[in-house]
Amino acid sequence: MGGQHYEDEGKERDELRTMELSRVGVEILRFSDNEILTNLEGVCEVIQRVIEKKRANSPSPQSSPHWERGSKESKKNCPPPS
Repeated sequence: MGGQHYEDEGKERDELRTMELSRVGVEILRFSDNEILTNLEGVCEVIQRVIEKKRANSPSPQSSPHWERGSKESKKNCPPPS
């Protein structure tokens, strides 16, 4: 995340945005710039676990063609899960 997210005003905006989005079922995952630059594989693993958990807990799973395991889009930026 950029530095503004660590300042009090930025934190407050982030918290409000997160609460609003969670009300409509959107889960926010936050990663620091450093995490993305130095541990992209780990970041992708976290994202993949959250997706899999959501699918497992969904009464009617709907897969997104952009994020299905093995899709062109998921392979483009993230290494395949181990």
